[in-house]
Amino acid sequence: MEYLLLETDTEKYWYELTNERYATRQILLDEYGEIHISCLEDCLAEGSVDEADLEGTISKISKEEFDSLWYKYIRKYVNLWEETKKKYPIGTSVQGVYKYFYPQGSIIKD
Repeated sequence: MEYLLLETDTEKYWYELTNERYATRQILLDEYGEIHISCLEDCLAEGSVDEADLEGTISKISKEEFDSLWYKYIRKYVNLWEETKKKYPIGTSVQGVYKYFYPQGSIIKD
């Protein structure tokens, strides 16, 4: 995994990238100071991330730095996530509205 921070004039993007350059987790600080995280919203980069296509300042960051931010922002959702895992154990059939498809799984809203 590789971890990047992209800073533009108005936004910041933190990426967790696979060896194939696909984002598995992403954090966005938008121009209004709002945080968006890819496990809750459709804000994960589509396709492989090519640094040559990104506009702004790119810095390599550590896994620890990324994880520190990630867990800071998802902290308030931990109890909800634990309840959801109990309600829908792996292998459970679900019905709902298909929201997003990511390489690591789909997001379904019931």
